[in-house]
Amino acid sequence: MPRGNPGRLKNVLQPGARFGELTVVAYAGRRNGRAMWRCICSCSRETVVEYYNLVRPHPPHSRSCGHVRAQLMRAKMLAANEVLKALTSPHSGNHG
Repeated sequence: MPRGNPGRLKNVLQPGARFGELTVVAYAGRRNGRAMWRCICSCSRETVVEYYNLVRPHPPHSRSCGHVRAQLMRAKMLAANEVLKALTSPHSGNHG
């Protein structure tokens, strides 16, 4: 059972509340004085997220377990590799 009393929080989250890819499962206690919530991501990974990182409207905030960021980085790297291939190709017209 997590320590702390979620009823004392000003803004209690309800299990099932969604924030981006995350669904709140349960109160996870406090860490360094901050309310933490256990969430399940749409990719089925479990993560514990600080309350403020779930509810704040402006980035940086938590919207997934990290898989979305990894997918974006992978897509950016693939695009950069394609540009690099095009620039270094002998048929690109840049070599003389």
